[in-house]
Amino acid sequence: LPQQLLYPPQHGRTHTTGTTMVAESSYGAAEAEADAHIAYTDGGRNVAGGAAASPLTPTAAAAASASVWRRPLRRSVAAVAAMAMVTGSVALVRTNSMGRAALAASSGLAASESTPSPDSGLAVSNTNAAKAAAASSGCDGCPSVIMITLDDVGYNDLGYVSSDLPFVSPNLDQLAANGVKLTEYYGQSICTPARTTLMSGKFVHRTGFNTQQGRIEIFPISNYSVPLSHKLLPEYMQGAGYATHVIGKWNIGHCHQDYLPWNRGADTFLGYTGAGVTYDSHRAYGNASYPNPSTGGPTELFDMLDGRSSDDWEPATSMRGAYTTHLFTERAVEHVENHMETESSSRPMFMWLAFHAAHDDPDAHPPTADLPQYDVLMKMTGDEGLGHKRVMAALTLTDLDNSIGSLVATMNTTGMLENSVIIVNSDNGGDPCGEHLVGDNHPLRGSKMTYFQGGLKVPGFIYSPNKAYIPHQARGTTYDGLMHHVDWVRTIYEGVVGRSLDDDGYDTSTLDSLNHWQAITADPDDPQFADSDVRDNIIFALTNHYMTVIKRVGGSDIKVMKNMFNSSWFGDAKETNNAMMCNQNMEFDEFNFMFNLTSDP
Repeated sequence: LPQQLLYPPQHGRTHTTGTTMVAESSYGAAEAEADAHIAYTDGGRNVAGGAAASPLTPTAAAAASASVWRRPLRRSVAAVAAMAMVTGSVALVRTNSMGRAALAASSGLAASESTPSPDSGLAVSNTNAAKAAAASSGCDGCPSVIMITLDDVGYNDLGYVSSDLPFVSPNLDQLAANGVKLTEYYGQSICTPARTTLMSGKFVHRTGFNTQQGRIEIFPISNYSVPLSHKLLPEYMQGAGYATHVIGKWNIGHCHQDYLPWNRGADTFLGYTGAGVTYDSHRAYGNASYPNPSTGGPTELFDMLDGRSSDDWEPATSMRGAYTTHLFTERAVEHVENHMETESSSRPMFMWLAFHAAHDDPDAHPPTADLPQYDVLMKMTGDEGLGHKRVMAALTLTDLDNSIGSLVATMNTTGMLENSVIIVNSDNGGDPCGEHLVGDNHPLRGSKMTYFQGGLKVPGFIYSPNKAYIPHQARGTTYDGLMHHVDWVRTIYEGVVGRSLDDDGYDTSTLDSLNHWQAITADPDDPQFADSDVRDNIIFALTNHYMTVIKRVGGSDIKVMKNMFNSSWFGDAKETNNAMMCNQNMEFDEFNFMFNLTSDP
């Protein structure tokens, strides 16, 4: 973008952490074991206690016709080529009817002068009545919050940090360059535990999702979920007066109706429940078929739901054939347009857009007709000497970036962008041993499914054009505070929205989330924030047998791993990794490690 349209980034400056007076929680083995419980179901009964709602049977979830998605995308990905083309983009300035400066082109990154007004109070409810209460109470002036979670996108996979794919994400690169990059941001080692922390604000030892390796992923026929006693982020946002939408990969439990997204804070949901699906037909990953009780033979299992409540949902069979990135983007665009037409003046929106890409699943190749950079990408990846699975990753990521550009363009043209905060993160590290495409965590050790840095440290950043949310002094900087998925619950609810979980009556006694917002958006040169930390520890796994923790001590991040499996480096993924290298992730001997990550990242 032309520099005059943006607050100038503060290049070369590091945004140090801020301070928040939050008492540090203490963790013990007894507490960890007591909190580590999962709600199981057996024939519709909640084994953890009490009766469950009607179970979501495989037949109900999968029985479907073979109809194919034929409705074209309302927003062609090619329409955002001006923003997303590898060769660059040009943005023009217009003035809307309210006199605010806005971008007419698809990027929409100009700074806004608007300032949010205070929000009003709201009683807390965790039932469907919360939807009506939230709609009537309003949160006037509160920003809309769009959280975009990428799947298995590793430390070296996005353009602005990549050594081999610097050309795949110009839209995300622009957003990151004009926001605040989170340079010490962590997820979990695999998808389900990562999403449980992101949604619950609690480390995995509190919710029952400890794992030494990939042993507790939720698949289509899994009978366990995040217990209902743990409130999720959409529920908090719904209680604060937000319209709430979840799109994409749920993966934190669907063992009966009570655990589905529309019963856990989402007004609407379109997506899949398990670890992955085929990109076009939406056939389930991990359980591609199930026994048909009528015939005794196998029946294909598909995993894509579209719903609003326990009485208003259906398998999304009419959408079969739609490439998942485009399907989810279209739904997100529709939500933005509908929201701004009906509720923009009285109710902000929270949307968790959990993309499928770039998870290693069949049919990952995006439709070539919707990828205007295809020829350029093929030449660039050829010049880089990339292996065919890395080329597939480049195509998938570029299509993902185009789609995010389309969503941001819609937010801009509808007027939502100027009063919004966009959060982008990845759930866990990349998978360099994929069957269809490979992720890259270079130069970090390890990969997805390991507790080394390559499995845990992920890209993340925030963006808003509104200087009420990201002031001039913070724009274009980096935040090196120790931060984890769990921190978004408080950072969004208390930092972005400006409410208090405690004052609103929530039980926060087991909440691990900390509010980083003031520290992220502070002036990097402010001495008040120069030598202080919001968070000084992260607990990735904790049992009486194994553990992985990071503790910030005296300016150094010390990492301790007890009884964990070993892993090494996978290179820069220019060629597909061989089987012997990938077999190192098999469970062999357990080891103890201690690292100073500051001196040996």
